[in-house]
Amino acid sequence: SSAGKCHSDQGFIYGLILLSVNAAALLFAAYQAYRARAVQVQYGESTYIALIILSLLQALFIGTPLLVISSDNPSALYFIKAAVIFITSVVVLLLIFAPKLLHVWRSKEETSVGTVRISGLNVSTKDVTIVQLRRQLKTAQDEIDTLTTSMSQNVSSLGSTLFQSNTNANASIGRAGSVESNQLRANEQA
Repeated sequence: SSAGKCHSDQGFIYGLILLSVNAAALLFAAYQAYRARAVQVQYGESTYIALIILSLLQALFIGTPLLVISSDNPSALYFIKAAVIFITSVVVLLLIFAPKLLHVWRSKEETSVGTVRISGLNVSTKDVTIVQLRRQLKTAQDEIDTLTTSMSQNVSSLGSTLFQSNTNANASIGRAGSVESNQLRANEQA
């Protein structure tokens, strides 16, 4: 069986240039992560960048000897190159995006710290889950319904009282008017 591969007389120079660019980028990333280590932000990545750099160095120290050992076997060489590339890529992607996705997933269950104003009620959302907020909102809605019912009954009662008072006043005025008209008739007859 035969195997073919690309070869260049200047392969060592190209490899050295590629290794230098990658090493410079890796060192610059390590320096920037070190400078940003004390920054407290929601998506702080310094720790994860440090873990990525460590995993890339680990892949370098494990993968390089394996590549040298398997250089005579093209199938093993191809598999090791593919495995190193796959593992380093997956580690980088997981360590950058998994914490963000985990944060988004957790934030669906919990609310952010602050105050929410619901129908005149100030509700603190520190360490409060959405379920608790829904319970508080339900309680507030029940209280509003109770107050609305009570107000409706009071308005109805007040309306009945006013109607009764108005009827009594009209009746009193009617009697007073009939008493006056009776007196006028009695005066006219006399």
